[in-house]
Amino acid sequence: FMEVNGVSEVVEKIINETLASGVEPLRRTFSGVYDGYDDAPVAYVSETEVFLSATGVIKGYENAIDQREVGVRWSLSNIAAADRALTAIHEAAKKAAFVTAPVTRSFLEGDVEGALTKLATDGVTGENILLAFPEKTIIASQKAKDGVKTARAMGYKAAIYGFSGEESLSALTAAPVDYVFFSPEMTALSGDRDKPGLFTAITTLLRALRVSIVLCGVKTDDVIRDATAAECFGVMPDETYEGEFNFPKQALSLDEVLAQGEAGV
Repeated sequence: FMEVNGVSEVVEKIINETLASGVEPLRRTFSGVYDGYDDAPVAYVSETEVFLSATGVIKGYENAIDQREVGVRWSLSNIAAADRALTAIHEAAKKAAFVTAPVTRSFLEGDVEGALTKLATDGVTGENILLAFPEKTIIASQKAKDGVKTARAMGYKAAIYGFSGEESLSALTAAPVDYVFFSPEMTALSGDRDKPGLFTAITTLLRALRVSIVLCGVKTDDVIRDATAAECFGVMPDETYEGEFNFPKQALSLDEVLAQGEAGV
């Protein structure tokens, strides 16, 4: 791809045209969050892919648009899509405490109040929508922290994904979030015999901050039991998970999510 100011001109053109038309190649998938008691999802994490039939999924485009205006439009599109998904999931009598909507730094640093107010005129209230962003977003930018606060004041919830705990514990006090999604490496601390007590210390601190925890990349039932003991909100299984639960496939289309539990599905 031709690079312009470190951003792929082709990727930005694709995303802009897609957002304007509402036609693929933006493809959204949904992965379940589980409470550790059964294999029915209690919430969903959505991801937005840029997909081209000629090349497949384009990797890393989120970084390319993170601080650009197109990232604002991409974020708003994700929020609206999360709202539509929530409505469909609830109408299908399925549980969904939340659906995440990935947002960019450019969105959080911009006119968050104005953008969310405009969405509200289209019926998007923010209820049960979880704005999700990487921890580097609020570490690097005071304006992004302020944007998180504004969104939460307007009824949205916020989450850090890929949480490593290395730098963002202090950021949580500056821009409180409602959820953190542990990175697989962070999740693995639950069984790390070389660092006994570290997992418990971190989860205890987060609970004291009233932050709910989701463990990502769970591979064993031992980790699920640790999550339950630590009062985590839920877990997301790794594709290599082996245990007593029969978790459905992750990264499904909305139609596939709605069909779960039907005969033969």
